[in-house]
Amino acid sequence: MEDIIFQNTEIFWLLFAIPLFFGIFIFLRFKRKQQLQKLGNIKVVSVLVQGTSIFRPWFKFSLIMLSVSLLIVALARPQFATETKVKANENNEIIIALDISNSMLAKAQNSTLTRLDYAQKAINDLIANLENEKIGMVVFAGQAIMQVPITHDYSAFKLILNSIDPSYISAQGTDLTDAINLSVNAFSPIENNQKTIIIISDGEDHEGNIEPAIEKAKQNGIKIYTVGIGSTRGEPIYLNGSILKDQNGEVVMSKLNEDILRQIANQTGGDFINFTSNSQALKDVYYAINQTDASGKTKVAKFDDKYHYFVFPALLLLIFDFFILIRKNKWISKIDIFNKNFT
Repeated sequence: MEDIIFQNTEIFWLLFAIPLFFGIFIFLRFKRKQQLQKLGNIKVVSVLVQGTSIFRPWFKFSLIMLSVSLLIVALARPQFATETKVKANENNEIIIALDISNSMLAKAQNSTLTRLDYAQKAINDLIANLENEKIGMVVFAGQAIMQVPITHDYSAFKLILNSIDPSYISAQGTDLTDAINLSVNAFSPIENNQKTIIIISDGEDHEGNIEPAIEKAKQNGIKIYTVGIGSTRGEPIYLNGSILKDQNGEVVMSKLNEDILRQIANQTGGDFINFTSNSQALKDVYYAINQTDASGKTKVAKFDDKYHYFVFPALLLLIFDFFILIRKNKWISKIDIFNKNFT
């Protein structure tokens, strides 16, 4: 019975009334027989009462009871499995490593949103698609800090995410090494969990030797997916509503550094996606994560209401019952199906 479920199973208690109704019907038929016996011999009375049928009242009552039974099943809201999808294991863990350096305040031409705004929106969309995964968040610039420990509380995660600002970290730069090391340490110690890091960054002003951090992630079986946000051509940075300029008065242009982000992803078995050319980047990453989780997925059926499968037959039976008379039809009674008069 994996392909059908009932949402209102308590309704099935009404089915116990069906035998009760049959009992009442039998009792009433018995009382009627007793009353007829007072008039004389039952067989003689039956001959005198033209068109009397013993079978029809039983047939009509059975039709009504069958209709009622079908309607009770319909009220229980039967749902049939119409498709099966793959659901991620609840022990899967994802750490979002979000770059909040000043360069993430850069805006594309004619855009009112910064890179950080786009990143926050994309993460919110990702949260909406999560099912049972645990998620945490590290924010980084010139250093990394743990912003949200690994959790199932998506509401709290989104509340903190939407309040993030580059002012959280005074040290500027893009320390991807520190971000990876802190993210690796943020996972739970459970070994069977699938662990994934998603880095969202422009990769600009990267500092330090990143190889040891990448090796640490690989040793722990952690894949890192990188999402590059920004343009390789460069975009101006806005601080406090004004365009950031250097000491010479020139506009500071922030460029996406794809090379370092590709290196991290490729060496850990993950993937690099350019957010500028693919606004669904995080959803694609989530799909890729589930595709690689062959051992941690369970099949989940999607169920649709199918009460009409029971309502329509019940209505047809009631209509059929309406046209069946208690007494015999004199025209039908003339039909000799079994050719009893054949000699």
